[in-house]
Amino acid sequence: MQVSVSFIDILVISLSGAAILAGCVTSWFLLTRYTTFRRANYFFVLLLAALVVFEIAEALIYGNIIHNSISTAYLPIDYTWVYGPALYFSVRRMVHPEDPWKPRYWLHFVLPMLQPVYLLTLTIGGAPLKEWFWFNIDQPWFAEVDNYYTAFAMLGYGVAAWRYMHNTQPKTKTLKLAERWLNEILLIFLGCGVLLLVVDMLIPDLLYLFTGYSLWEVREYKGSVTLVYSLAIAITCFRTLIFNQMADFQTEQNTRKEDYSIDSEQLADYAKRFTEYLDRDKPYLDSKLTLQAAAKALEMPARHLSYIINEKFDQNFSELINGYRVQAACDILTAPGNNYKSVLDIGLEAGFSSKSTFNRVFKQVTGQTPSQYRSKE
Repeated sequence: MQVSVSFIDILVISLSGAAILAGCVTSWFLLTRYTTFRRANYFFVLLLAALVVFEIAEALIYGNIIHNSISTAYLPIDYTWVYGPALYFSVRRMVHPEDPWKPRYWLHFVLPMLQPVYLLTLTIGGAPLKEWFWFNIDQPWFAEVDNYYTAFAMLGYGVAAWRYMHNTQPKTKTLKLAERWLNEILLIFLGCGVLLLVVDMLIPDLLYLFTGYSLWEVREYKGSVTLVYSLAIAITCFRTLIFNQMADFQTEQNTRKEDYSIDSEQLADYAKRFTEYLDRDKPYLDSKLTLQAAAKALEMPARHLSYIINEKFDQNFSELINGYRVQAACDILTAPGNNYKSVLDIGLEAGFSSKSTFNRVFKQVTGQTPSQYRSKE
């Protein structure tokens, strides 16, 4: 048996595979890596999961792997009713992440939860139940209701999400950050809703009504529609990853600015407390001293201490502490009666962890090795 594969077959399978992979990768990143819009991402991952399953089903239908017999019809791989609610609540959570979840919101997910229930029931019921459903419910009216509900729900929820986003006043930082990306996603979503309504249903239905010709028998037509959906999913995933990465970066930068915002009086007070701590307790003599340990001793956030050192001393923590250690080493080297002490002993006593580190840092600060410094004194 010879199988003919056309150029559009290759395109459909390739782009469908890319869209499925993109949806899975994007979902993983949204759940594990990106935190700025975490609550909104849960709903967006629900949308992506439904789209990925839809894309798998479309690829299998296009390849005549399923729906070519009653045994492979009505498999539980079609969750189109969840598209609208998932997107809508993703937008709500993104615009107002602090809003509590209200029990009445679950009403939006009643029908989406019924869809897998009836599909699982038909799958478990086997061929007899599927045949009965096909002839008595699906073909007479349910298939059309299913398709039109999906399309109108996408358009209705898409418009509702758009209005919710643009009618929110005043514009919050979160909304300003997300607005451009949301505009793109909502535009793609509404476009797919229109495509589903017009190209997927109205045109084929009207053509069949007046001519008796089924447009879905044209393989190229079915493939072209699948390609458009695949491209929309791939673009959505790509833009979602870029946006969330930018959002996390900007949030981190804003958080740092807010965390480091210390007025001049407080800055001077913190700097004074830090220098007094160094002079009084000499913590730098401990080779295990860390920024976190010093901040804990001073009862201040480590990020504030780091900021103080950078602003007031124009050094980082390690550079400043090593400077104090070098000064301590110089005092020990020049103190009467210390000639018997080795360079290693002096370095360890001054707070350095090894002789090599002591020699390197000492020369960087003084321009001489510890031995040269001692001999000149």
